[in-house]
Amino acid sequence: MLFCTIYICILSSLYITTVLGEITVLGSVQTIYDRSPKLRIRGAGFDAEDHDITLDLAAPNSPSLRVDKDFMISKDPQGEGLILKLLNLRRWVNLDERVPPVALILSGVYFNSAPSKNLLPEPKIVAQVLLTPDVYADDRIMYQTASSALKINGTGFMGAKKSRFFLSTTIIK
Repeated sequence: MLFCTIYICILSSLYITTVLGEITVLGSVQTIYDRSPKLRIRGAGFDAEDHDITLDLAAPNSPSLRVDKDFMISKDPQGEGLILKLLNLRRWVNLDERVPPVALILSGVYFNSAPSKNLLPEPKIVAQVLLTPDVYADDRIMYQTASSALKINGTGFMGAKKSRFFLSTTIIK
């Protein structure tokens, strides 16, 4: 009887250690643009310092994005997960020859204390990536009384999360 109790205690402690050593990613899948400056990953278990965390993050059939080359990692100040900041001239997903939205999949979380142990129990889609909208420049002159419409030409508006336009005018008279 004592042997069974000890055996159950050992198995329970191994189970607790395994469960506590895992990362949990929470929340729904976000929709972001390929050049969105930040991506927030909500979850628990990110107990290491931000510079000691390595992520395996990529679109299907693409190489993984690299920490400090493609993005930077910082811990959420409220302790709710991680904030990934995209570096200049980088993209979350290369959308050339792809039809957006494209899934961005987190398939591994590693701490420097155990660099070969993946703490994420299963891959998780963290974002659907759309093409960043682009507006074509136009230097036509418009008149307040004669111009009844403003036409904006560009790409990436189909499927956009939300479109807001901020206009800057040069008033001549």
